[in-house]
Amino acid sequence: MRRDTRKRHILLGLLLVLASIILLLIYIFLSNPTVHETFKLASSEEAIRELNLTTGEHVSVWLSAMPPGMSGRNAQAWIIKFYVTNPNHSTILDTLGIARTGWLYPLSFVANQDGVYTMHFNNTVGGSFDKMVSLSYRVTQSIYGIPVEHILLFMLAVIVVLILILVVPMLIERRRAIPKISHHAFREGAFSSSGVGLLWVGALGYLVGVFSWLLMIARQICFLFRIAESLPSNVIYPIFCLLLSISFVLSSCGCFAFRKEFGSLLALGSGILYLVAAVFLGFSISSSFSVIWHYGYLFMVLAFLTWGVTLLDIRKSVSKYGLCSLAGFSFILLAIISIWSWPAVLLFGGLLAWLFMLGWLYTLGAVTTAVLFIRLSKARVS
Repeated sequence: MRRDTRKRHILLGLLLVLASIILLLIYIFLSNPTVHETFKLASSEEAIRELNLTTGEHVSVWLSAMPPGMSGRNAQAWIIKFYVTNPNHSTILDTLGIARTGWLYPLSFVANQDGVYTMHFNNTVGGSFDKMVSLSYRVTQSIYGIPVEHILLFMLAVIVVLILILVVPMLIERRRAIPKISHHAFREGAFSSSGVGLLWVGALGYLVGVFSWLLMIARQICFLFRIAESLPSNVIYPIFCLLLSISFVLSSCGCFAFRKEFGSLLALGSGILYLVAAVFLGFSISSSFSVIWHYGYLFMVLAFLTWGVTLLDIRKSVSKYGLCSLAGFSFILLAIISIWSWPAVLLFGGLLAWLFMLGWLYTLGAVTTAVLFIRLSKARVS
């Protein structure tokens, strides 16, 4: 009876995971591409941008009139007046004066009737000089004024909580049932020869991922200090995707080693997710499949989350408790922040933006995992 209950919980958990993936895919399909534009606004000039909207469509607007790197203390001189009028020429959104919006808090409005809505950019406030305006906006459907993507993200959060409620007790019970393997057990050959080989390949995979982050850092240093001509994004992006794809394929071997030696289904799942992410990232290298990186990002985050949970699940079954804990918490934190920062990644440069913002956290988890694999493999004497 107890075994049947556990099977039902596992099945329900898998269904919830599947539902979360479907919701994320629907979210990607429903989110229209963000439109980016930069234009010059002369002193005392007003520029307009028109949007042909249908009833119920929600518009999110990000704009900045401040030069990059300028602090908010100097924002007063760079403000512009931004307002929106509906097809009846009535003002439905008026900021009076704004210098910059945060990516978490965009300006927004909902179309209450079909027609042309006009965004006005007026440079009659603030300093009397020309200003460069960076504009980004996205149009999505809404339900009672709430964007559909926000509703889906809320549903996803609820599903994740339900999964945790189901999975955490199961993991605790399973961990209690697994006897702890001592350091002496490794000396006696706890890992088979094939398991050791998979661990070394997995360690190499994580180090390749670290190299991709170091490549990004080197590119930024060259750009900031003008050491050399910085590679454009259309050149560095395929290189980065190729390195990450290779990294994920090799890293999956370490997951399969844990599946082989510990019988961990979570390790098997993370290995499969790594391979799926590698396939999508590989296809996204071609400009014909550039949108596919969304799916690569999705499965990459799921792989990080699953791998982090795997490490925490088996940490008491190995002698390297501290390394398992550090790597596990690093990957779980990385997955959570990656999900939370998805709008920023989508808006500000895709995977390159993710690597720049969160590459350090991935490097922490990857290096720790590589060291863990190497130490576990060396603990075995053939």
